[in-house]
Amino acid sequence: MKLIAAVFIFICSCAVMAKPFSFIQLSDPHMGWLAAIKQVEVGTPESLDNTVLKQAVKKINEMQPDFVFCSGDMVSYPNDARYVGKFREATEGLKCPLYCAAGNHDIIINPNGLQKYYADYGRDYYKFVKNNSLFLCVDTCATERYRNSGEYEERQRRWLENNLEGSRTCGYDHIFVLCHIPFISESYDEEESYNAVRPDLREKYLALLEKYHVGYVLAGHLHWETDITYKGTRHICVRSMVGCAQSKLPVGFMLYKVYDDRVETEWVPLEGDAKKIVL
Repeated sequence: MKLIAAVFIFICSCAVMAKPFSFIQLSDPHMGWLAAIKQVEVGTPESLDNTVLKQAVKKINEMQPDFVFCSGDMVSYPNDARYVGKFREATEGLKCPLYCAAGNHDIIINPNGLQKYYADYGRDYYKFVKNNSLFLCVDTCATERYRNSGEYEERQRRWLENNLEGSRTCGYDHIFVLCHIPFISESYDEEESYNAVRPDLREKYLALLEKYHVGYVLAGHLHWETDITYKGTRHICVRSMVGCAQSKLPVGFMLYKVYDDRVETEWVPLEGDAKKIVL
């Protein structure tokens, strides 16, 4: 009987222990970037080049993560199908699922614009679960004052809160919030700027993150990297795929290794040999 009980306890312990997994976060590939910064004309071959993103996809496939998260600004011109097509062309070769967050260059928040975004990339806010970790993606572009999207922002903030409340009884190992514009770019009390969610709404989101013990917020937008922990939540911004003079890191992407008791991060340069992820 003791042996049977021991086996039963072992089986139960295995059942609740989540299997480790990995994922990649890349950010701001900005198809059309050279045209956006006025180095070339819109529509030229140079502006349509997606070589860097294709190189990233090739390396990611060799590494074999469980999925990829692109934290927004897939394109520089949301209404130009050529650039959306170039993003799709580069990423269609991925051998794992791709999840996207809406970037300020990707989404127009009106009925027609939202429908176009859904057709191009999928839902603007959504959730999924991977091996007992919860992922909640929100459109932080809705917090930009010029968009006048208060009702839309409030609706998805309620959605976020409802899903976080529902997570209380699920026993998730980790909760990740995925977005484009970070809640924090320098400090929790930074002044209103282009770089982060504006202060009046930032306070509301940060309160939710603290209340529901959200472990990680993964964002982009800045084009350089930041890693700030505030009240138990680690806010990570990943460098742009188009590079940035403010960053000391080479172009690349972030690797996350997720275990039941921890999350490990590693910056992976685009140059160099790819190594299969070992957990």
